[in-house]
Amino acid sequence: MKNFGWLLFCILASSGLAVESSVTIAGTVPGTLSLPDNAGGKLPAVLLLHGFASQKDEVGDMYKNLAVKLAAQGIASLRIDFQGSGDSKVPFKQMTFTNQVSDAQAAFDYLKGRPEVDATRLGLLGFSMGGGVAIKLAANAANPVKSLALWSSTGSRSLADLEAGSRATAEKEGVVDVDLGFTKIKLGRAFYSSLQNQNLETDIGKFRGNTMIIYGTADPLSGNAPYFLYNLQGKIQNLVLINGADHIYHVLTEDKSESNGVIDITVNWLRGL
Repeated sequence: MKNFGWLLFCILASSGLAVESSVTIAGTVPGTLSLPDNAGGKLPAVLLLHGFASQKDEVGDMYKNLAVKLAAQGIASLRIDFQGSGDSKVPFKQMTFTNQVSDAQAAFDYLKGRPEVDATRLGLLGFSMGGGVAIKLAANAANPVKSLALWSSTGSRSLADLEAGSRATAEKEGVVDVDLGFTKIKLGRAFYSSLQNQNLETDIGKFRGNTMIIYGTADPLSGNAPYFLYNLQGKIQNLVLINGADHIYHVLTEDKSESNGVIDITVNWLRGL
């Protein structure tokens, strides 16, 4: 564990169900470790990987709320900020898909090495681009991933569309300003280069564990589902379509039924770890 450590270990919350601690992994990756309160024995655990330009608690606190419900079922979790997001001190313009995968790998190794965690019962959950990162980790046979869950996951075509959007400016200027609607960001040339030659559909075919895929039917990325299903090789394959839901399951609206449903479905799935 010499490459990993925690810069800060302070109790953030203790509700009788979960104890949350701030951790820093590999010196640069901020995270929140959530452990069931007073749990005995080794615990199953899940690494939560957020979407593009989001942060570790995720939109509408979906990951934060998920972590509480996982802890209530005796499941530990770790959610992290990718470089440039959330509490990360790295400028967003330095973020690439490749270093997101590196951040996630460091976090997975850290979680696997925690004394409370059963390294044979590990899961991954990725939201949007975080789904693509999760697929890359799951495809690595050296990672003992038992279950993979994907929320609104990007696919190779989605990455290509993103790459095409403003790549020319980034190539010319070295950096480009991008307005995502909910935030404005700067993307560097290296980010666009990191999206080239990615084949997430082939990658997911290398994973032999259990996979659950969730999309809203109103999410344009739901078109990725057939390509993933075609390539899946694991014994348990589960596709869940939320009728009428958008990319973020309408979590920012007053009616939380879709987003809460996604959380509950995921908790139930991960109980099988």
